[in-house]
Amino acid sequence: MTNAPDPMPAVSLLWPDAPPGEPPGRPTARIDAAALADLGVADLVHGAPRRHVSTVINVLSNPPIDPDTIAYRHEIITDLLAAPSLVAAIEALLPRLVDLGRLSAPEWRDQTPLHQVIWRLGQLELLVDCVQALGEALNHPGVNLRARGLIFLRDHLAAVARDPTFAHLVEELPRLRAEAERIGSVTIGVNLDHLLRPVGATILSINDTRFAGESLLARLLGRQDPERGIGPLHTVPNSVPGLTDRPQPLLHPLFRDLSDILSATARSIADALGQFSRLQGGFLADLEPEFAFYLSGVRLVERLRAAGLPTCHPRLAPADERLTRLDGLYNPLLALRCIEGASQRDGCAEAIVTNDTALDAQGRIAILTGPNRGGKTTYTQAIGLAHAMAQSGWPVPATSAALSPVDGIYTHFPVAERLDMEAGRLGEEAGRLAGIFQRATRRSLVLLNESLASTSPGESLYLARDVVRALRLLGARAIYATHLHELAANLDAINAEVPGDSPVVSLVARAEALPAQEGDGVRPTFRITPGPPLGTSYARQIASYYGISYDKLAAALSHRQDEAESEESSRDQAAR
Repeated sequence: MTNAPDPMPAVSLLWPDAPPGEPPGRPTARIDAAALADLGVADLVHGAPRRHVSTVINVLSNPPIDPDTIAYRHEIITDLLAAPSLVAAIEALLPRLVDLGRLSAPEWRDQTPLHQVIWRLGQLELLVDCVQALGEALNHPGVNLRARGLIFLRDHLAAVARDPTFAHLVEELPRLRAEAERIGSVTIGVNLDHLLRPVGATILSINDTRFAGESLLARLLGRQDPERGIGPLHTVPNSVPGLTDRPQPLLHPLFRDLSDILSATARSIADALGQFSRLQGGFLADLEPEFAFYLSGVRLVERLRAAGLPTCHPRLAPADERLTRLDGLYNPLLALRCIEGASQRDGCAEAIVTNDTALDAQGRIAILTGPNRGGKTTYTQAIGLAHAMAQSGWPVPATSAALSPVDGIYTHFPVAERLDMEAGRLGEEAGRLAGIFQRATRRSLVLLNESLASTSPGESLYLARDVVRALRLLGARAIYATHLHELAANLDAINAEVPGDSPVVSLVARAEALPAQEGDGVRPTFRITPGPPLGTSYARQIASYYGISYDKLAAALSHRQDEAESEESSRDQAAR
C-alpha cells in the first residue's frame, strides 16, 4: 500500500497563502542565539509542554518582516483570545494531531501488508476524528471568526467533509475496523511423528477472540475456559535489544508463515482502503506546531491580563519610518516572576512599573543612564521582547503601541569572563560589537547593555563614543544602557559631527530620596524618562538602601557576633 499525494491544498496559520514552514520570498528578522538568551525568550514559554517549547522558540526567533504576514497572525490570536471554547477544543485536539503525524512516518510503509492495513485504518480514523472535531469547534455558535487563516481552515475542513470520498469513508470505517479486529487469534494443528516430534503444522481457523495460557492448578480445579490453553507455548518479546523497539515476530519461521497467511486475509481490507488513497492527513498534522505556538501566546496573554496587566496589538508603521512607540510598556518576564511569586496575582498590576518608549525621528538612538538596579536592563530587554512578540504575532506588553518591523534584533549584554577567552573580556566585547555592525541595517534594532565596561572609564568612554557615532551613521534604532554619564552629556557634539537622520538622545532611570524616617539615601523608581544624565549612579546611596553600606554591614556583623556569643554561653550553661 502506498501513500497518494494529498489532493487538498496545504493550510498554514503562520504564513498566508503558503504551506507550513517558511516559504520562499517571505524573509524573517534575524535574532541569533545570543540575542535570544539576552532577551530571555525561552522564559516566555516556560510553562508550555516540553514537546512544543523548541517549536515556539523557533517561531519567536524568526519573526516575519512583511506587514501582511504579521497582520495575518494578529488576526488569528485575536480570534482565539475571544473564543475560549475554540482554544479548549484545539488543546484537546493536539494529542490526536501528534498521533496523526506519527502515523504519517515513512517507516510504516516498510511493515508487512497486514501491519500496513492496521496503520492505514488508524490514520484514516484519526483523520476523520480531527476533521470533525476541529470543524465543529470552528463552527461553534459562540465562535465569531474574523481571521483570514481560521476562516480558510474552517472552509477547507468543510470542503473535506463534503467530499464524497470522505463521506463514504465515514460510513465504511466502522465495518472495516470490525473486520480488522476480527483477526484475534489463529488455531494451529501440529502433526507429530512416532517420537512425538512436531513434523508439520496447519492453520485450522482464524478467530475473533484471543487465547491465553492457564495454570495447571486452574485446570485441576475444573476452571478451564474452552478458549484458554493448557499453558503458553511461545510469546514474542516486546523488543529485540540492539535492533528496534518494535516487536519482531518475523524473526521466527512459524510467525513468518502466519504473517503471510494473515496478510492474505487482510487483502480484502486493503482493497477496500484503496478507494480512499487520496485522503491524507498531512495538512492537519502540519498544523500541530502552529497551533502550539498560538496556544502558548494565548496562555501568556491570559496570565498577564488575569494579573491586571495590559496587552495590545500594535499598529504596524511603514518599515522606512523606523518607529518604535510603546506606551505603558513593561517587561513580561518581570511580570511572570511577579505572578509566580505573588500570593495574589492582582498585586502585580501595582508592583510592575510601566514606561513610555519612543524611538523615532526625534530620537532613534537613546543613551540610557541612571542608578544601579534602576531598571535599565529590564527596560532594554522589554523593548526587544516587544518587537519579537509583535512581529511573531503575539500581543505586546503595553497599553498601546506603534511599531515599524525590524529586520534583526542585535544585543550586546554582559557575559562572564571565561578562561578560554584568548583576547580577554574587552577583546570578546569588541569582537561581538564588530559582528553587530557587519550585519545590522537601518531597519534593525540594536540593544547594548553595559557594553565596553570591562576597561578603564577613560577608555570605555572613548570606545563607547565611537560606537554611538557609528550607530548614528547606520541609522538603526538603538538603546545603549550605560554608567558612562559623560557619554550622554555630550550628545549635541555627536549629533553635530556625524551626518544622519537618527538623532541621539538621553534617557534617565530615575531615583527618589528616601523619607526622613528611612535614613539618608535614595531608591530607584524604575521610571525611565527623557532628560539629561544625572551625573551619578547613586551607587553609594543605592547600596545603603539595600543594606550594604559600611555602617549597615558593620552593624550586621556585630549582631551576628552577639548572637554567636549568646549561643556559646547557653551551651556552656547546659553543659554544667
